[in-house]
Amino acid sequence: MVDYTDPRWNESDSQNTSPSPNGIAPGQAPSAVPAVIRAGMGAQKRAFDRENARGLCTNSGNAYALTYDVPPDDYYKGAFFSFFVSATNTGAATLSINGMPAKALTQNNGSALTAGDLIAGVPITVTYDGTKFRLLTTSANQSFAGLSATSVSATSVTATSVAATTVAATTGMTINSLPVFTTANDGAGSGLDSDKLDGQEGSWYQARANHTGTQDVATISGLQAILDTIVPASTVIYVAQATAPTGYLAANGAAVSRTTYSRLFTAIGTTFGAGDGSNTFNVPDLRGEFVRGLDSGRGVDSGRTLGSAQSSQNLAHSHGGATASNGPWGLSVTAYTSTEDSLETQAGGTPYAQGKPKSTTTMGTGTVPAHGHSISSDGGSEARPRNVALLACIKV
Repeated sequence: MVDYTDPRWNESDSQNTSPSPNGIAPGQAPSAVPAVIRAGMGAQKRAFDRENARGLCTNSGNAYALTYDVPPDDYYKGAFFSFFVSATNTGAATLSINGMPAKALTQNNGSALTAGDLIAGVPITVTYDGTKFRLLTTSANQSFAGLSATSVSATSVTATSVAATTVAATTGMTINSLPVFTTANDGAGSGLDSDKLDGQEGSWYQARANHTGTQDVATISGLQAILDTIVPASTVIYVAQATAPTGYLAANGAAVSRTTYSRLFTAIGTTFGAGDGSNTFNVPDLRGEFVRGLDSGRGVDSGRTLGSAQSSQNLAHSHGGATASNGPWGLSVTAYTSTEDSLETQAGGTPYAQGKPKSTTTMGTGTVPAHGHSISSDGGSEARPRNVALLACIKV
């Protein structure tokens, strides 16, 4: 014979007419086929469908209805019904079967359902207790509402999701002989308060009055003034990184908010630029600059004001030159004579007298005219010492 899931099993007695061995075919002699056989098949099929989530569940809000091909005669205490939930509940719920009066649908302890205890598409089983339907299985919150225990001990507990409302205990709980809950820290209203540590709420550890936790600097009276004394706003530092550290801005001349950086604005005002004139101001622009101490009346760098800039400049100086000796220098020209029989002649072509000895005569002296010397230039586009580039930052 086929299983109950086969369509040849029918809740209606008169429909169980398939050929043997899966039914009783029509036309057989009544004496050979008692009606009780068909009735037995129908009863077994009805029980199977009701206990194995084969009924149709519908709902209107939190009023659920279950429909079978053949309705039960009545609600009988202890009868089981299984079905797939048609929609997630939003509060207390009721259940009716095949149009019979609706009965309350509750948790297995009789308490009303809360939102989300039934989940759409999840199968559940209920039983009738004589006045209402109680869940045997839950489809959402594994609720422990109303659970009371004097001692719970476990060697291994694994859970993916546990939602609890109240666990009341008179002694405590242990896991592997280690206490995890005692009545000394059972929380407000004698319910388990899972955020407690050593009997204290999480808020206790956040309170500065208990010397624990953290607190915004701005809420601690006087602390900001102390920090400003240590590193006051407008302090300039140089860092070996490409971005300004926390609490600093790059000194790049940017316009920033007067409100957000109120301490810095109080310190420097519009010395380095007024920004948009109302909402912003400028930080110093120290990119590519050497910083020089303000003269403040010393006289070394007179006429300067705070934040003023200077262009590149060299100290005025002279370059000297020298020769071996000073004064005029002479040039002599010598004329020569010879014997009379010489072929040499005087100026104009007249020969000298034959046989006279040679002689020398200085013709005259002179000086070189005044003249100058030039010195070639050397260097680049600016005057600078050896240096290393770092990022200038200003404390806000």
